[in-house]
Amino acid sequence: MIDKDTIPKHWEIKQLSDIGEIISGGTPSTKVPSYWNGNISWITPADLSGYSEKSICRGKKSITEQGLKNSSARLMPKNSVLFSSRAPIGYVVISSNELCTNQGFKSIVPGKSVNVEFLFYYLKSSKNIAENAASGTTFKEISSKKFSKLEIPLPPLSEQQQIVSKIEELFSELDKGKQQLDTVKQQFKTYRQAVLKWAFEGRFKQNTEYWRQTTLGEIISISSGINLSKSKRDDKGDFLVYGGNGPTGRHSEYMFEDEKFIIGRVGAHCGNAHITKPKSWITDNAFVVSFNKDEIYIRFLLYLINFLELNNYSSSTAQPVISQGKIYPIGILLPPLDEQLNVTREIETRLSVCDKMEETIENSLRQVESLRQSILKQAFEGKLL
Repeated sequence: MIDKDTIPKHWEIKQLSDIGEIISGGTPSTKVPSYWNGNISWITPADLSGYSEKSICRGKKSITEQGLKNSSARLMPKNSVLFSSRAPIGYVVISSNELCTNQGFKSIVPGKSVNVEFLFYYLKSSKNIAENAASGTTFKEISSKKFSKLEIPLPPLSEQQQIVSKIEELFSELDKGKQQLDTVKQQFKTYRQAVLKWAFEGRFKQNTEYWRQTTLGEIISISSGINLSKSKRDDKGDFLVYGGNGPTGRHSEYMFEDEKFIIGRVGAHCGNAHITKPKSWITDNAFVVSFNKDEIYIRFLLYLINFLELNNYSSSTAQPVISQGKIYPIGILLPPLDEQLNVTREIETRLSVCDKMEETIENSLRQVESLRQSILKQAFEGKLL
């Protein structure tokens, strides 16, 4: 419930059903080919995952006139406001042409009393309200009845437009700031690679004459991680499971008591190096790397492997896979152990500064999103103008 005392006196409080027609969607039978791949845009919540534009004209799928007639989907006009009502709740977008949706939306065809963009921004700010009104066990969904009864604070139409203009002015400034932060963030990523390049090209050398040319196959030995079968799982265990990019779960059998050096063998993290924590179980998605610790410092090896970007040596398939045979021949320059310690210190000194700066950037990016919500809150309390 909106408290009348929190908004200007000349504003009204309306239910969503008072300001437009509420429309649910539908899905034609997937067993009838003639219902699909027509000229009618058909939107699902999945189409809005990662979608940042204010409006949308079409999704990944479309339906035919026959599909529309033989389902509960309804064709809505341009400037309808689509609100995802399940899986997940809270995606909002404006239709830029006639279209329909699946049943994962509660959409509004707004009446003359409301500015479509004002409604768009209000629904963007009302995700939590909608979630609290939702119900369900497998996944939460807000019903048409409850959605219709959600309240909206409504100023006069001219004031709605002024509020929209102010929101977009402030959001534009935030977007510029976010773009600058993202640029700096990318520059730090480039800097990290530059630090590793300097290190393994010998820029941090103290004893340059003792670096020797060798291959990874001469200094490491690789074996697969233990196969993780469903029958052996125990989610109440105390041991971390590693599959190529850090811990992925907790189990209690087939663990390594001491830390291990691993390389991702398959999938998105193919080629990534990682040092496990003690008491870890390693899956067959990762290689376990053995080496002589009297000759190789483990953190030097970690930075070296990640610098080499082993994913570039993986097979070019839909699921990248790298083999020992691709890794062993890779040529490297290897310094003696004391020099490895020095190079590692030089790397970590530089990267620790980078870590702190990146943490500051991440905090600033979170503040940008927090400011967006603050702007919307002020807008719909009548405090933005």
